[in-house]
Amino acid sequence: MGRVFAAFAAPAGAALLVSCGGGGGGGGTSLSFPVSVKVAGLTQGTLQLVEGNGNDSVTVDGSSTTTTRFPTQIAAGSLYYVKVVQQPQGMNCVVLGGAGAANGNVIVNVVCSPSSASPAPAAAQWTWMAGFQMQSPVGSYGAVGVPGGFPGARYGAASWTDEVGNLWLFGGDTVVSGSAVGFFNDLWKYDTASGTWTWWGPAVSANTPYQAGVSIADSGYSSYPGARIFASTWFNTGTGQAWLFGGYGCGEGSGACSSSTVQLQNDLWTFTPSGGWTLVPGGSSSSPNSYPGARFGAATWIDSGGNLWLFGGSGVAVDGTSGDLGDLWEYNPRTKTWTKVSGPSSASTTPPSGTNTCSQSSPPARQNAASWFDGANLWLFGGAVGSGSYSSSTETFYADLWEYVPSSGSWKCWPGNPPVAGGNSLSYTPAARYEAVSWVDPNTHYFWLYGGEGYTGPGAGNGTPGYFNDLWYFDPKALSGSPGIVQQWTQVSVSDTEGGCTTMPGGSNTGVPPRWCPGIYGSQGASATSNLPGARYGSVGWVDANGDFWLFGGDGYGVGSQSVGSLNDLWRYTP
Repeated sequence: MGRVFAAFAAPAGAALLVSCGGGGGGGGTSLSFPVSVKVAGLTQGTLQLVEGNGNDSVTVDGSSTTTTRFPTQIAAGSLYYVKVVQQPQGMNCVVLGGAGAANGNVIVNVVCSPSSASPAPAAAQWTWMAGFQMQSPVGSYGAVGVPGGFPGARYGAASWTDEVGNLWLFGGDTVVSGSAVGFFNDLWKYDTASGTWTWWGPAVSANTPYQAGVSIADSGYSSYPGARIFASTWFNTGTGQAWLFGGYGCGEGSGACSSSTVQLQNDLWTFTPSGGWTLVPGGSSSSPNSYPGARFGAATWIDSGGNLWLFGGSGVAVDGTSGDLGDLWEYNPRTKTWTKVSGPSSASTTPPSGTNTCSQSSPPARQNAASWFDGANLWLFGGAVGSGSYSSSTETFYADLWEYVPSSGSWKCWPGNPPVAGGNSLSYTPAARYEAVSWVDPNTHYFWLYGGEGYTGPGAGNGTPGYFNDLWYFDPKALSGSPGIVQQWTQVSVSDTEGGCTTMPGGSNTGVPPRWCPGIYGSQGASATSNLPGARYGSVGWVDANGDFWLFGGDGYGVGSQSVGSLNDLWRYTP
């Protein structure tokens, strides 16, 4: 059973894209434009890149000094995307701003640097990159700002990817020693090029309260958020600024918080590596009409204008009631104001009557839903509504899919996906779940969904919840406005048991299903079709500058595990 906490997981990459006027094709409707790559830093080996679906490729070697053009031009207004398919030996090359619409001659920048990391995995394979196979390893910190060490096993951490593709990890419910855990506020950066973690401070002890403007020895910064789990995060690639809001954990204080002082938070912070953490003033759970009430497990999006969007979670509603929330908020960083956009003013601890959540005008209250941004609209899948406490809880999982259109200010529940709050009898859509990891592939613009906790197996809505390690993708371009069932989801690995065990992509079943799903790690740094992370929930994920997905930790199963424990394994998946 997952830990549902009652109120008492945008594509990264810098957009260094140059569009020049003119065109490379004929007139009229046949207008088309060339797509080229400009490679910097390539000093050895051979780099291969593809555009589109892999049918158009170019090869660049270490002696090249000019821009290289793909053979086929792109029709005006059509989408292009550029991706590395073969890295040069001893180097790591990153595509910057590799996707968009061809409205002129396109030049995509690629930056290469020496690399000691393992080579990129083959397509559509998992690679175990770092961390331990067993459960509950304690972190190794070393010195602040010095590469080396690694974060300990954790659940409910926060994460973001910066503008150059580095992965950032903050806080979570972390292993202190043995089976003892506590809330942390440590900050880590993972460099995908070098394959190293760097600890950025502040704490190596659990349950640290936040500090604002107070100098703390060896912290790296004078201010920082308190220890917490399931905080909400955003990252603005244009400004290089990360944002963090709320969560469940430690507020302001002079000493360590305790089980009696840990509470819901609604503080808002910004972070840059050069400037550190800054507390944004104005938040208070006593003024929920103009500022979101304290909460954890909210879904988030950042739009193309840099505005922050926040939906639901578990916490305090506008009217002061506590439970799961269904409110939608928008934060404008330029005016420093929050606006409640839609949703009820009261909290809930139960699903709506009946099973058809699509009968509602907006998504019912929920926590820890999956979310995606398609460049214009906000998408939401699943989540849970529950009541209880840290150690004992009840929950009902959702499997509905919603789209919010900011231009019209309206929600839409899509047909062809089960609008239910109790399982899923359809084999072509993900089962009801929460605490899954979701991301957008910047190349194909598919929505991806991995793992979580929910009603595993088709029709298992009345069974005991289990943990997933299934993998799905969703093509929003396949949708139409007409009613009826359309199969937009594609399942990469097949969940077929109550415990969430899978059929491998290669087709071999793991056998008569046990009630636990161990990881299949293989050799560190080596991809294989047989590799697969163990079933888990409360993990975090990132998308790097090449569109590859990275998965870290959570609560679940390591190698040969028969009970749930916290993990710190790091995986890479190349779609």
